[in-house]
Amino acid sequence: MTNFLRARPCPSLAVACVTSFLLLSGCQSDDSNRGFQEIRNKILADRHSGDVLSLARANADNTDGGEVQVVGRIFAADMSPFDAKTAAFNLIELPKPGHDHENPGDCPFCKREMENAATAIVQILDDKGEVFGTSAEKMLDLKRNQDIVVQGATSKIGDLLVLTASSIHVLSKDEGTEFAKQIHAEAEEGPSQETPAEETPLQSSEEPAAEPAEVPAEELSADAKNAPGSDESN
Repeated sequence: MTNFLRARPCPSLAVACVTSFLLLSGCQSDDSNRGFQEIRNKILADRHSGDVLSLARANADNTDGGEVQVVGRIFAADMSPFDAKTAAFNLIELPKPGHDHENPGDCPFCKREMENAATAIVQILDDKGEVFGTSAEKMLDLKRNQDIVVQGATSKIGDLLVLTASSIHVLSKDEGTEFAKQIHAEAEEGPSQETPAEETPLQSSEEPAAEPAEVPAEELSADAKNAPGSDESN
């Protein structure tokens, strides 16, 4: 298979050295752009379908090699979320609605939330199963702070979730906000648990035997005197 990122050699030109260099650079750039467009057509999707997980849920439920769809934001706090030399980037849990800043690090609340947010690494592989040697920012025209849905196979490096993307759908602002509302509403509710019914003592269907009525001592004495065989009864 053709390596999309390998530029074809330009035809030799009988011109000055500087002109040759500029033309060579332009030819390589055009070829790379064509390769990038093929990858974008393959990876970037206009829509998504099926269940979409939060990164926290995907981390908790992950089994290596499983196929999932997750939603998250392309972001890293103090650096670019994109690896400059490979098609890999950092994805974090969507922030809570109402705290949607260009730089969440400027907001103390968001900064604290981001430090504790679930994360994942997304990578794009070539036909040989190797990570492309060009930044996903350039190759796929992705941007910092974009909200995306990623579909792909999962694996783990230690506790870090790694997604090998087969499809990426870039969300609109409104779509990202709706996903954020759902994710944080579910997180606040927590797992649903049924409250056990209050235990009641087991009861027999049979009527309990009646207690014998108490007889006053005076009556017992009188009965004893009048009982057959007693001296006073004769």
